Amino acid sequence: MRTIAEWLAYGLPWWAWAIPALLGVLGLVRLAGVRAGLGAAAVAAALLAYRKGTQAGWAAQGAKGERDAQEAVDRAARARRDAERDAGDARRLRDTDGWRRE
Repeated sequence: MRTIAEWLAYGLPWWAWAIPALLGVLGLVRLAGVRAGLGAAAVAAALLAYRKGTQAGWAAQGAKGERDAQEAVDRAARARRDAERDAGDARRLRDTDGWRRE
């Protein structure tokens, strides 16, 4: 259920929310008049701006998470490569790494 709510909140494009909002504002204009429609349009515009900003933040957070994960994978691969290089050199087997083991 949570994934459906997240998809509705973050996955569904903001313009898909704008279509029913516009239809609702037009219906309110027809039923209650132009002044009520203007107020509803202002509220709908504020909610749509909030929705668009929320979706942009969600997308940026996902992109940052992917960048951080790739950086961690690259760092681990680099450390593994360096360890294999150091282990393959017989002259470096006795080199100290700065840690004491007794």
